[in-house]
Amino acid sequence: SESLVDLRPKSRVVACGTLQVEPKFIHECGFCGHLEDVVVDWSMRGKKLGKRMVSKLLDRAREQGCYKVILDCKEHNIGFYTSCGFKVKDAQMSCYFSEVVCKSTSWDTAAARAQADISLGDSLVMTSLRADHFHQGFAGLLEQLTSVGELSEDMYRARLAELQNSMDALMFVIEDTNLQRVVGVGTLLIEHKFIHSAGRCGHIEVDLQ
Repeated sequence: SESLVDLRPKSRVVACGTLQVEPKFIHECGFCGHLEDVVVDWSMRGKKLGKRMVSKLLDRAREQGCYKVILDCKEHNIGFYTSCGFKVKDAQMSCYFSEVVCKSTSWDTAAARAQADISLGDSLVMTSLRADHFHQGFAGLLEQLTSVGELSEDMYRARLAELQNSMDALMFVIEDTNLQRVVGVGTLLIEHKFIHSAGRCGHIEVDLQ
């Protein structure tokens, strides 16, 4: 018989971090980076691994064309992220569910979009973003939120197709069917986690007229 001994040094994960890239219509169909789950093992702290991790993730965000990167953190970590180039802006809001309705590790985006048409009364309907919403004041509504920049119909349709093919992004509008005008916009970005039993975290951005 023959015994084989692995003489390679044993490797171990000592730090991790996540960058999720969100496609936008604003900022000329730009991209926004979401920095999540940055952690360094207790035994390796004090070696600036966290800063190096964040720096590399920011570099990757630039390479992906992101115009900004945002994150949520505990108050005691604000100093660390400030030293990495971040600044405190606006406020974080969280909504925790007492019960997770769907515990499947798969995410049915098509089914979620199919359930989107909801009557709100007074000729208002909440529905998935469509191609014809471009001519119903969609870009003008976003201008009330921030800079949209150049957004041609071709750019709009290309970004819409990208979002519709995405497994992680759902964009809804509130449409006034009498005026045929978009009066509200909301995006649900789904982040797939390893924590919380491979759970999911939702990120919501809303603009109402």
